[in-house]
Formats: sequence, structure tokens, C-alpha cells
Amino acid sequence: MHNMDDERVAWRVVVRVANELAEREPAAAAEWTDAMRGTKVFHQELTERLVGSWPRQDPSVALNWTETLEPGLRRPALGRILCFMPQGQLAFR
Repeated sequence: MHNMDDERVAWRVVVRVANELAEREPAAAAEWTDAMRGTKVFHQELTERLVGSWPRQDPSVALNWTETLEPGLRRPALGRILCFMPQGQLAFR
């Protein structure tokens, strides 16, 4: 039997691991998260939270990774980057 509480706990663990990894090693976080594409945990909230950590560490990794996302995930992720990116670090392409 599938328990919704177990699913919520698992999702929280994934988000926490992704956030902590993104703080230390943004490129590794992108790789780890990409392995979850196509699963229930790979969705807007996870991608938004994850890229919220990257601009402080490595803005280019965050921006490059969002280019690989489908449009429905890309737009909110880019908005998150813009909110958390230090002023003066955003270079428009």
C-alpha cells in the first residue's frame, strides 16, 4: 500500500539533498537532479528551489541548466534565479 506521508517525506528529503548539494557543488546538483527527470519529484517546486541556491555559487551553471528545462519549468526557474542573483552578476545573452 502506498502512503502519502511516505511520499511527502521522500520529496522533502530530495529537496533538502538537492539544496545542500547546490550550495556546495552546483554542477553536481544539476547532474544529480537531471537523473530524476521524468519522475514525480522532478517538477516546478524542486527546480525553483534548486536554482535559488545556484546564483550565489555559480550563476552560469544555473542559467545553463535552465536552458535544458521544458518551457513550463524554465520560466519559473529563471524567475527564481533573477530573484536571488546578486545585483550586477546578471549578464544578458
